[in-house]
Amino acid sequence: MLVQVHYYSKPLEQRRLFTITHISIVIGRGLTLIPGLVPVRDEDFSIGDSILLRRPDGSEIKARIDGLELPHPNPNFEVLVMLEGFSKEDIPVGTEVWSI
Repeated sequence: MLVQVHYYSKPLEQRRLFTITHISIVIGRGLTLIPGLVPVRDEDFSIGDSILLRRPDGSEIKARIDGLELPHPNPNFEVLVMLEGFSKEDIPVGTEVWSI
């Protein structure tokens, strides 16, 4: 079961949130990027926030968070990021997800 999550303050500086190891497609919702981000201190990530995707070939894409989900079970306290309007080919495994 997945639930929506919200934290309370914006990231203070740009940082690499995670490197994508797997991508799932959720029909009607878009791509789910795995493993997901783990907020540090009191970081805030919300639907509509911008992120930067640095692909393995060196190219970059600015994207908007379209969904945030908590997987269950969740031993690492990861928040899954969902993006609409992209295909798996647009965002290959190995892409780094950065806060901006």
